[in-house]
Amino acid sequence: MNKQFTACRVSKENNVLFPDKIIITDTTVTFYKGNLIGYKYSTIKRCRISSIIVCHGLLFSEIMIESIGGGRITARGFRHSDTNEIIQLLN
Repeated sequence: MNKQFTACRVSKENNVLFPDKIIITDTTVTFYKGNLIGYKYSTIKRCRISSIIVCHGLLFSEIMIESIGGGRITARGFRHSDTNEIIQLLN
């Protein structure tokens, strides 16, 4: 499995030019944060995920994926349907 989710460009979270991305594979969750040149990314192994927190706004959602040991992915500007699918894939 290799599923990619991309934040909406119209969200207010600096996603206009370089939208956030989350890629979920069978073994990892990788978060890409867009920069002027390229992306910064962080990866959490799925077996190390300790919690998933979702904050739904009026139009967009924020998702926080925490790992055992203190690592955290915080992604903003995703559709509610995308965050619900991310939760289903990770549970």
